[in-house]
Amino acid sequence: MFGTRRNRFIKKGTKVDRIYHSFSNVSRITRKHLNINLYDIDIVNCQPLLLVAYLQSNKLIFDKQYQLDCEEGNFYEKFLDINKPENISELEWRTPTKVSIYKSIYFGFNVNSKHNKRFKELYPKTWESLLKIKDEPISLAQHLQNLEAELFNNLIPHNSKYYFTLFDAIYFDSVLDKYKLEKIVKEYFSKFEIKVKIK
Repeated sequence: MFGTRRNRFIKKGTKVDRIYHSFSNVSRITRKHLNINLYDIDIVNCQPLLLVAYLQSNKLIFDKQYQLDCEEGNFYEKFLDINKPENISELEWRTPTKVSIYKSIYFGFNVNSKHNKRFKELYPKTWESLLKIKDEPISLAQHLQNLEAELFNNLIPHNSKYYFTLFDAIYFDSVLDKYKLEKIVKEYFSKFEIKVKIK
């Protein structure tokens, strides 16, 4: 956090349109100590939902159940029992599960991983589309991050003095911006006939 006072920067990614800045690596716990009362908009299951948008846009098949699980916000919960230590709660295990899913499905495609095999069982049509995408010159991760940037890079809280985007979330200091920003997010996803939960 002290580094953000000495070394401020902002830049666009080289391979994707994501914005990287001084606060990109500041943890959620640390952000509470910025001495600014920040509000935020965070889409539940954002990357999995962006996959639905990508597949729809490119006329690729996917399972309706996959979309429903992502819209309901319980996609990751379908994988929580995989390799879960007995002494860890499901809530604590959710982040390691997300990391494993990203590594073996969205940002890599390891057909031998337990998470990838479970995904194939649950969502066979979506899995087939991902299998096709994995050999394309532009990775799925790049496609999803560019869709994310298309939305979040253009969110501007007009009433806030301070704000910053953090990949698939936005932080701002005026509650007056919350409703309008949520409306823009929902309208963006509605173009793909996707419902979103915002927390």
